[in-house]
Amino acid sequence: VAGGWDPNKPRHYAYEFPAPFFDSDQVEITLPEGFKVDELPDPAKATFPFGQYSSMTEVAGNVLKYSREYRGTVTEVNLESINDLKKLFGSIVTDEKAMAVLKRSN
Repeated sequence: VAGGWDPNKPRHYAYEFPAPFFDSDQVEITLPEGFKVDELPDPAKATFPFGQYSSMTEVAGNVLKYSREYRGTVTEVNLESINDLKKLFGSIVTDEKAMAVLKRSN
């Protein structure tokens, strides 16, 4: 998400993206025979003037579906907005660590 940027160190310059961008991922996983979903992660959504992130996990039959979108609308985030950028990156990291829980259906 943030490359080698350490969010705990003070930043002296604006954060730069190479260009505006839009990334979209869709993943589908067929559940193993004899398993069903017990818990799904909550949807994620973070919106700031310089970028947005959202994700959703759902089940359709025996298929677990995960989708997410990450959009950057600027090439530079100024120092005044760095704390919001940290929040955006933090939301992405938290979402990437979220898990669906399966249990045996028998």
